[in-house]
Formats: sequence, structure tokens, C-alpha cells
Amino acid sequence: MSIAYQYNSSGYYVGEIEDYGLLPNNATYMVPVIRYGFIPHWTGATWEQVENHVGESGWVNGIPFTIKDYGPYPDGWSTEPPAPTPAENVSRFNQEINSRLLSFAQEHDWDTIEIALVQTGAFSGDAKIAQSVYDATWTAAIPLTAQIEAGTITVEDALALLPPMSWTVTPTELSERDDHTYKWYRPWGSDANGNPEAGILIMIDTARTNADPNDTVLVNGLQAQYDAALEEMQAELDAIQKKYHPTDGGV
Repeated sequence: MSIAYQYNSSGYYVGEIEDYGLLPNNATYMVPVIRYGFIPHWTGATWEQVENHVGESGWVNGIPFTIKDYGPYPDGWSTEPPAPTPAENVSRFNQEINSRLLSFAQEHDWDTIEIALVQTGAFSGDAKIAQSVYDATWTAAIPLTAQIEAGTITVEDALALLPPMSWTVTPTELSERDDHTYKWYRPWGSDANGNPEAGILIMIDTARTNADPNDTVLVNGLQAQYDAALEEMQAELDAIQKKYHPTDGGV
């Protein structure tokens, strides 16, 4: 018996086989040369070497691709991923900011930064600090986002320019923020004489809720009053922010 060298129906080498005295189908006695990165291919008369990249993964014209056939690399092949688009860079920037805010919140015993921000309607000093951190971060992020979209700054450099997330609110500022919240958002209670009272926005909102929807004059008047109060509240909050953080808009 002799050793023959078998190939598949496409002519590609599959291995050795004993002939048992008769040359098997799809086989030859010519010994193929085995080379790394190639596969022998039977032409009908001899073995030729064909590139073998089967199983390799990369990108073809920016699209993920895994090679399944023998032969040269396909046109447009690359082992490097395509450069991210401006939109993808902005998305990564935003995701990193949200991740940092989440870590900041969890370091201070909140599940998420959103839970901390909800507390701003209550009398939580920590929540005021969280609001300052949140506002400062996104205030700085807006112009950086535009630069990322324009391709004038990398995501990494933009992240490095964000303000630090830290507990730098002074007791004086915290007291002023608490007074502001009490003025506008305190829940319903009673004054010293037992009369019901609440924060300005809470009282107006309650009146809106209880107003007869058919009384359009009253409804529209309360809506205008609420809108004006909301603007005044925001202006006062902005003034506090500017007073304590005049240069960076936040903590």
C-alpha cells in the first residue's frame, strides 16, 4: 500500500489516505507542500498554493467580516476597525458622562444621579450638591460636544476638560439653596397661625389643578402666573449659582 494525498471536490487538500493498491478518487501520489497561511490546491496536474485566511475576522469597507473562503484577502479588507463617526464619538462622550455621574451618585449612597436630583424638591443638602455637579458637568459638556462633532477635539481630551465631581458646596451656599427650595417648593403645611401654606409654585400648581377647566379666564390666568413664577424661581437659582460659581457654572 502507498500513501496518496486527497483533495475535496473543489481541489483543496484534505489529508493523506492509504490507497490499498488502488488510487482513490480525488487523490494523487504527488506530495503537496504545506506552508503556513496557504492551502495546497490540486489543479489536475500539480499542486498550487492558495492563500488561506479562513476564520480570520476583520472589516471589509468598514463592515465586520469573517473570511469563509480560500484565496486572497477581499478588496477593502482591514484588521483595524473603521474610525468612529462624529455621531458615534458624541454618543461615547455622553455615555462616559452618564457613567461618571452614576459612579459619583453611587459613591454617595444613591442608586442613580436621577434619584439624587429628584430630592432637590425636598430639603436634602446632598441633593443640592448633586444638582450642582450635574449642572456643572452638562454645562461644560455642551460646547465640548460641538467640538467633538466638528472633529476638533477627541473624546478623551473633552472628558479631561470636564469639571471635577466633588463636594465643594459651602455651608453658606447650601443654606441659601435650601432657603430657595423652601420658598418655591415646600410641601403643604401650616403657618404659625394654623393656616395652610406651601411653596409658591406648589400653591399655584394646586390652584391650577383644582380650577374649573371650563373657566378659561381663571385657568389661563393661573397658567400665566405659574409661568412667571417659574421664570422668577429659575432666575433666583441662576443668581445663586453665579454668586458661588461665577466662572464654571457649577461645582
